[in-house]
Amino acid sequence: MTQNFKAKYHDFEKGKNGFMIDIVIFFIIVIFFHQLFKYYSDEIMSIPAISKTAQWLAYIFFEIGLWINKEILGIQIIREARTTMWFSNNEGLEINRGCSGLRQYLQVVVLFLLLRGPLLHKLWFIPFSILIMMFTNIFRIAVLSVVHSWQPVHTEFVHTYVMRPFFYVVMIALWIMWVEKFRKKRIA
Repeated sequence: MTQNFKAKYHDFEKGKNGFMIDIVIFFIIVIFFHQLFKYYSDEIMSIPAISKTAQWLAYIFFEIGLWINKEILGIQIIREARTTMWFSNNEGLEINRGCSGLRQYLQVVVLFLLLRGPLLHKLWFIPFSILIMMFTNIFRIAVLSVVHSWQPVHTEFVHTYVMRPFFYVVMIALWIMWVEKFRKKRIA
């Protein structure tokens, strides 16, 4: 019975609808990880190594965001404390450990470790994906800074309903790249 199931699974996997397996696996991993972090974020962030990494990343992204805002976008900013920017409209924006992107980086690592494909390619694709997610986070901070300096009333909407989902759009693009370049070669 197990052999029969395996044969049918492999036939389905190689068929025209085999991509559905990858879609299901992707969404199971992403939703599970998202829910895990949602319900256990306090416990996860209480681990010293994770907490310190998130704080360090928040500081790094604050510094990069501050530089982009001042030098590239020309936004007038006053720096307060370690990770708070004040704009000319007297509105402040804090980059805290929740803005570090650490959850998304960990999610990408878990996602690509669990997805099927050659380990050799995972060794470079996972760091590549983290780097892409870091650039996404820099872009997110820049967009939020522009919105916060021009129309602060829209900051929460853009943060929650535009830029958070944008992380997942990038993650889906990375996943598609992985499936198209590596997953298919393995089955063919």
